[in-house]
Amino acid sequence: MDTLIGLKGKDFIVLGADTYSINSIIKLKNDDNTKFYDINGNKCLLLGGSIGDRIQFGEFIRKNVHLYQYQNSTDLFVKSFAYFTRKNLAYYLRRNPYEVNCLIAGHDNKDGYQLYWCDYLSNMDAINKGAHGYGAYLVNAILDKYYHENINLEEALLIFKKCFEELKKRFLLTQVNYELRIMANDKVEAQKARMDKVENRQKGPQREHAKRERKREKRSKESEEG
Repeated sequence: MDTLIGLKGKDFIVLGADTYSINSIIKLKNDDNTKFYDINGNKCLLLGGSIGDRIQFGEFIRKNVHLYQYQNSTDLFVKSFAYFTRKNLAYYLRRNPYEVNCLIAGHDNKDGYQLYWCDYLSNMDAINKGAHGYGAYLVNAILDKYYHENINLEEALLIFKKCFEELKKRFLLTQVNYELRIMANDKVEAQKARMDKVENRQKGPQREHAKRERKREKRSKESEEG
């Protein structure tokens, strides 16, 4: 029931996830903080799945990346980190499988900002936007509609707000509390709040974006009628 969302711009990445821990029909926690794993200040692993697998696999990956850094006196590139994560999911798939889905994000001097989508079967691809969980059925259309190549951070936060509002309105489980990771300016900012606080952060850009959307929809209707 976890909802994971990721979006990449030219100079930033935003990751978002609900803060709920759920088992079957029972909500265990409202403030679960075991979905994000920040690594070395420039990488983030976002996991969805059963809480036991999440914690065990997330800590396994984080500790091994730290071990590699200590042994080799250098850090992994983001692409190498993504393939290391995928390799371990594939290795354990037919041994002791982890039922976790991943969004892998980071930035380095070689390839800039990167975002990878990986599922519990170890299928992985580099993406600009994506989601995991049942919520993905509801938010992928929003990501497709509003994402564009030159998107900025404020527009990305507005898209996240639209996604979370859609989940609140249509998803069986009421999800109003979310945690965000904003990767920009070579740092990772953690933001844990209700989405109405994110709304206050970008009122001005939101109004401008809404105006552009209304104009575009109006032109579209006029062309269809014509």
